[in-house]
Amino acid sequence: MDFISGLDFQVFIISYKRAGAITSDKVFNNAYIVIPKSQEEDYRKYEPYENGCELLVIPDEADGNIVKKRNWILNNYEGKNVVIVDDDYDYIGYHENFETNIKMSPDEIDVMLERGFIMAKDLGTPMWGINVNTDPIAYMQYTPFNMLSPILGPFQAFTDELPAFIRYDEYLYLKEDYDISLQVMHKYHKVLRFNKYHYSVNHINKKGGVVSYRTQDKENRHNERLQKKWGRKVVKLRNDSINPVVKCPLSGV
Repeated sequence: MDFISGLDFQVFIISYKRAGAITSDKVFNNAYIVIPKSQEEDYRKYEPYENGCELLVIPDEADGNIVKKRNWILNNYEGKNVVIVDDDYDYIGYHENFETNIKMSPDEIDVMLERGFIMAKDLGTPMWGINVNTDPIAYMQYTPFNMLSPILGPFQAFTDELPAFIRYDEYLYLKEDYDISLQVMHKYHKVLRFNKYHYSVNHINKKGGVVSYRTQDKENRHNERLQKKWGRKVVKLRNDSINPVVKCPLSGV
């Protein structure tokens, strides 16, 4: 798609053991569906994919867990504007004028992506994302942006100014999204999250992906690793959730 700004970007849908179950190709235009070589035959059975999306096959040794795959994308598309998303999207939506969960078309999403990259560059951060919560109460209409909240894994965007020393930590392959958000905040003192826009994904009811190796014990261990790396004042563990609470020191906490 051609944009007035001339800005270019590429969307990557990361997928693993979900041949025939991908839904994100219905949401995004011209995305690469990133899969390991050993699963190519299974995924080819479902071509062509929707909205111009196509397979991008990477070596098996560059896959196997989500962090290796994410780093392969960042390393091989260094100096590019990239969006990394999950393969189980229902939609991207927004709230406006008392209407809730308005679903966006792929073309509307393209415009949102272009504007997101432009604003991230203007604000001086190489990482941006959208709201993790579909509930209208999370919109916070008088707080349209948040710069001290982690950008979580289902939608993470990086500008072409992301430095090579910021990469996903392979030791934290279940909390890699929290960690890379903290890396960016540590260096740039901010990320950019749009509170208006949100994603809806379907992790719970699908096999494959991180579900193929995620257990409660591993979640607990990776939470502890994340806390050990960043400290108890930044990462607070919870008894009621597998996800930690992250408090950036800049917030005054």
